[in-house]
Amino acid sequence: MDLLTDKGIHRPLTEDRIRLLTLLPGLLNDPIYGELEHVSLSAKHTYEALSYVWGDASDTSSMILDRTLYPITKNLECALRYLRSKEAPRVLWVDAICINQDDQDEKSEQVPMMGEIYSRATKVYAWLGEADRQINCIFDILQDDLDDDILHEEFNWLRALYMRPYWRRVWIVQELVLAK
Repeated sequence: MDLLTDKGIHRPLTEDRIRLLTLLPGLLNDPIYGELEHVSLSAKHTYEALSYVWGDASDTSSMILDRTLYPITKNLECALRYLRSKEAPRVLWVDAICINQDDQDEKSEQVPMMGEIYSRATKVYAWLGEADRQINCIFDILQDDLDDDILHEEFNWLRALYMRPYWRRVWIVQELVLAK
């Protein structure tokens, strides 16, 4: 496959249109491939949305988007790796990819539409970051019957979950409250 290296893959959007990312199937460590499609927001398209923290903008990786090497943050790369299916494409709305981040006019038109974008998604994934030992333990605890002793002993573990950068985002209320 011949890869392009320019970032001119974001064709201009017309009124009421958004881009959706089709995340192509692959195994966890395979390169990430995706394709963008323009759709009308008022039409009944089926897609899921991703709520996440971009992460350190200087800590980047790349995906292959419309045959173009496209930079993404390491946190987004990790989320896409875990979200993609092994067998079938998955249609997603992901702000860093679906909005042309180099076009201030487009951003000023698309950002006010985000409430509607999230509310129309069939599912919204809240990516808290890659799991670690503490997070796995927290979710094990939450699945058990909790009593006061366990809650008291594990408070620091629960606090670690809520101290993740994801919860400090301004947009989180809009993204999660409007999700179905």
